[in-house]
Amino acid sequence: MKRRRRVSGEREGRALIPDSNFLLNLSTWLVAFGASLSALWILVANAWMQNPVGMVFNPETARNEMVNFWQVLFNPVAVDKFLHTITSGFLLGSMFVLSISAWYLLRGRGQRA
Repeated sequence: MKRRRRVSGEREGRALIPDSNFLLNLSTWLVAFGASLSALWILVANAWMQNPVGMVFNPETARNEMVNFWQVLFNPVAVDKFLHTITSGFLLGSMFVLSISAWYLLRGRGQRA
């Protein structure tokens, strides 16, 4: 793996990242996938508290026992919450990137001579 030469004024951390766009893109997609999966499980648990499905109450243990995992996962409340949260999160992130890009374009920064 070829390392980049450090340019004067460049931070040390950026110089340690290889020039592979594949690795940078892969890490970005893995973080997005992991965050989405985390949001799914949090929202499934929250939706089950709002609308408990796929469970049966056991009076001997005074607990709900899951009988159908897929009903819990595809709870209509969970699906709606997940789609709303993920869509708004990606929309907010894209608007943030768009605003920074517009700021750079309006100031003429990043223009090659």
